[in-house]
Amino acid sequence: MPTRRTLSPGYRFGIVLAALLVLTPPPQAVMAAQSAEDAIQWKDWPKDYPSFDYSEKELEQSWDALHRRDQVPFPDADFVRRVSDGPVADPAAVAAALRKGWRRFHGGHFEDAYRIGRAQGAAGLFLAGRAKLDYAVNIIDEIDARRRALHDLVEEIASGTENMHRKPFYWELTGLAIIYGQYGRTLSTAQAVNADISDKIQHYLKKSLAESDFQPAAHALYGAYNADIVDRLGGMMARMFYGASRKRAVAQFEKAIKQAPELIQVRVEYAHSLLQLWGKDRADKAIALLNKALSIKPKDAEDYLEQLRARKLLKQWRSEHGGESE
Repeated sequence: MPTRRTLSPGYRFGIVLAALLVLTPPPQAVMAAQSAEDAIQWKDWPKDYPSFDYSEKELEQSWDALHRRDQVPFPDADFVRRVSDGPVADPAAVAAALRKGWRRFHGGHFEDAYRIGRAQGAAGLFLAGRAKLDYAVNIIDEIDARRRALHDLVEEIASGTENMHRKPFYWELTGLAIIYGQYGRTLSTAQAVNADISDKIQHYLKKSLAESDFQPAAHALYGAYNADIVDRLGGMMARMFYGASRKRAVAQFEKAIKQAPELIQVRVEYAHSLLQLWGKDRADKAIALLNKALSIKPKDAEDYLEQLRARKLLKQWRSEHGGESE
């Protein structure tokens, strides 16, 4: 697990900014973009994409496989009692609504899943966050619109989770780290450092993994986190200020794959990081990971979208390198 030297965010920001000579937009421009209302133009699952509509029974039977990545428990009445932020009049009814929301989520109907989750209060916050996150990352192509959507999601989910009277569950903490990680990818290096994105990711992941080490999503995020920091700052500065390194990135991805070999998302993100950090030197490994990801039967809409990403990465690499590492 990455560690870093204890430096104040302001001091670290000054050093990194000076070293990189980063030019950022005027503060008022950034604030204006980030304070915009949630303006997502939701689109439903394309009709020419494969269908992943689960029945109530199929959802329960497939739950463990569908949620190996995030480890969220099956939403029954007992789950609702544990995750709600106070008494619930009808936990069984809330649980039924959550199951419907997750069925919509796995089928790619992200807006429905988001709205169902938000309507269930604290019990549905994780569902709502997953739905909006998947939509923002995988469906919204325009970077400014994605940034606004993820900024709104950070405000919404982080505030909702941190202000609950109960202690967040470990899978909720990992979810928060993932949201911050994806939001950070839409920011410049200076903006990400100034917003203390790295500290937030590490804070939530350390707390989460201290409670449960079996979390493929958490380890994959740690791998991507190390890769992104090294890519932005270079090996020496990444190691000096954040404890991040190429070696740690690979170790975390390998652990995630060992825990859940069937997860398409882990292999695609791992391949992306290898190409990001090593290019041609690790292209064979990256291409093998992408081809393996494409050979796995997708279980839901998220899997299918990750396979589309894998195809895009392969096409881009082969276009730029003349079909090398076929």
